[in-house]
Amino acid sequence: VTARPSMQKKRVVSWLAQHNFPHGLIFFSEGWSTDPQGQKAAFLHKLVNEMNVKIHRAYGSSKDKHLYKALGLQPHEIYVVGKPSQIKLRSSKKKTAEYISDGYATHLDDLTRQPLVPANTAVTLRKQSFGLPSSARKRHRFG
Repeated sequence: VTARPSMQKKRVVSWLAQHNFPHGLIFFSEGWSTDPQGQKAAFLHKLVNEMNVKIHRAYGSSKDKHLYKALGLQPHEIYVVGKPSQIKLRSSKKKTAEYISDGYATHLDDLTRQPLVPANTAVTLRKQSFGLPSSARKRHRFG
């Protein structure tokens, strides 16, 4: 989920690929907004509270930390990319997130060594969850 508008899709997808993120669904903000963080917060709130999506890890910038904390995530489940100098400044304060100083690629490599959910876990998503037309009883399974 990103607060960026969909017109930046090519740029976002390219950045994710350059940093070795796995391919997956990306949700953009709708059009231009004077409050993109508010749109992102509302979307995440809907995913968690109405669609019962469990968020295990959240990534973003320092401005995203409060959004993720409001969803019930703990500091060890929130990741922020930061330069070493920024991390040193924050190390004296109460820990509010994990800071990634050596890039996403190394971090993601570390995560692949830690199983997040049981291998037999599956997710069922209805088309209407994404605002797409639906047909009766048709579901798509990912997992």
